[in-house]
Amino acid sequence: VVWQGPGRWAAYASVIAVDDRLLVLTDEAELKVIAADPSGYKELASWEVADSTTWAHVALSGSRVFVKDEEHLAVFDLAATRVTEKGDRPGGTTSAPAGVAAGSSKDTEAVKVAVRAMLKAMAAGEMDLMWTYLGEDFRSYSGADKVVFRDYLGSTAGSETPSDEMVVEWENGTAKVTGARWITTTGLDFGLEMLVNKRDGKWLVTWMDFDSRRIHGQE
Repeated sequence: VVWQGPGRWAAYASVIAVDDRLLVLTDEAELKVIAADPSGYKELASWEVADSTTWAHVALSGSRVFVKDEEHLAVFDLAATRVTEKGDRPGGTTSAPAGVAAGSSKDTEAVKVAVRAMLKAMAAGEMDLMWTYLGEDFRSYSGADKVVFRDYLGSTAGSETPSDEMVVEWENGTAKVTGARWITTTGLDFGLEMLVNKRDGKWLVTWMDFDSRRIHGQE
């Protein structure tokens, strides 16, 4: 039996069968409950379970679903509800603590300095220097690692990377950076979104999104 739908990137997606249901974890950190049999494929429920790319295979133990992203391990207990209709939610959630919920003003400034240095290198086309500001666990919005992302990005020399509207928000020790832009030599104007984490005492970009859904002024 084959179910066919719209194509999408699935570098790290995973699926497990639970009785007559499928649990699907997408690259975008959505956990979906699917009813699938030879007569059809129907999404019963979907909810976000992490704040960044999920790269580990979803795991099940009893009624508990375990999900891991770049910073956290979370467990969701589905025992309280048997999902039958779209919109149902799991019975409860718990999350392992990981760092502080918010960075200090000093951390916020350090993140801005690191991001601006990376953007300056990007605009100058100094790719080796730019890459020193990306963590070894870096992933792009599509799930690409540093090597693949560099090949995809190509040369950025001559572009512009204004950051005067940069905003830093904090969640569980991770800095979410928005407001920066990348203006290519051909005039395309992309809004950038990044996640920045501390690695061995240095703030590094661990995730970046600048796809066409975030073109500046057209969100």
